[in-house]
Amino acid sequence: MPDRRFRVSQARESASRRRTVAPLALLDFEARWHVYGIDQDADGERTFLLSRIVGEVSSTRKSFDPALRDGAGERALAGLEDVAARHSALLEITPGTEAALRLGRRATPATQGFSIPYVDVHILADELASYGPEVRVVDPPQLRDAVVERLTAIVAAHAGEGE
Repeated sequence: MPDRRFRVSQARESASRRRTVAPLALLDFEARWHVYGIDQDADGERTFLLSRIVGEVSSTRKSFDPALRDGAGERALAGLEDVAARHSALLEITPGTEAALRLGRRATPATQGFSIPYVDVHILADELASYGPEVRVVDPPQLRDAVVERLTAIVAAHAGEGE
């Protein structure tokens, strides 16, 4: 199996980075697709969010042993679950809303609202901002600030419309 080369964007960075990866597994986690493999540039196993891959994906002349795929999906899933277990957001969610329906699938009741595990603060901020006033971030402050930043940008982008 040949390695694959692609560019991946990083949250809040303007430039993408080139990566050469031996793809070992493709998996769905938190309703998002990820590719897991050996990142030749970082010399280790990494997980990439497919939506952050920009441009074309090309094959290289270097190949890898297909046996490396054995158990790769399970390793990838365990790694993502470990990250999610270490990161939790405390949210207040308006009952009966789209946010309550979608977030409720992975939320657990907490003293003040609901706790939701997450892997990437920027991805969760994008999602939460899409619900507008249906969700309020109680904690962590970094996530709250990221959601406010997105909502402020939306308001600024639409300033003056309809006048």
